[in-house]
Amino acid sequence: MVVHDESEWLAVLRALDEPGALGQAVGLEFPRDFDHAATQLRFEQLTRRLSDIFGCPLIPAKGPHQDSSRFGEIRIPPECTTTRAKRTRIRFPVIVGVSNFGNLATCWAGQDSLSPDTLTVPSPPLHLDDRARVEEALTDLGYRSVPHGILQTGYDGPNQWVFGDQKETWFARYFAEL
Repeated sequence: MVVHDESEWLAVLRALDEPGALGQAVGLEFPRDFDHAATQLRFEQLTRRLSDIFGCPLIPAKGPHQDSSRFGEIRIPPECTTTRAKRTRIRFPVIVGVSNFGNLATCWAGQDSLSPDTLTVPSPPLHLDDRARVEEALTDLGYRSVPHGILQTGYDGPNQWVFGDQKETWFARYFAEL
């Protein structure tokens, strides 16, 4: 399925959002049909593919993260990327995040991990060459590369109760600790 615009992406994100229950990981942290072994294997394949594409050794983490809807993250070090700050020309790492839900993945520059602060701290735009290389690997392995900007929109799904009064984003729903 090729997704073209924000409304289509939001429809995909809403369709994958299973209602969860207090004290249960199913629905909140991972979907009912979650296959840990297959997801880990694909994540390791993605790490190897990105290592080849970027020309540097990357180490896959074991997923999924506890109390989180993210499976894992891959950090491509700044010395292997072309993403730089405009003014200072300092290189930034590229982070690739993989969710437990629907083969979702995303990437961005400038932060060293997936955290709720990721969307509030300014970072440079991802260089087009870095984005193309990451998206090539994601596509080859069957991931859905969600534009980071889509994930910054407000979360309006059935699990808002998890976040309390705090207004969260789709990034928090699929790529962060809950």
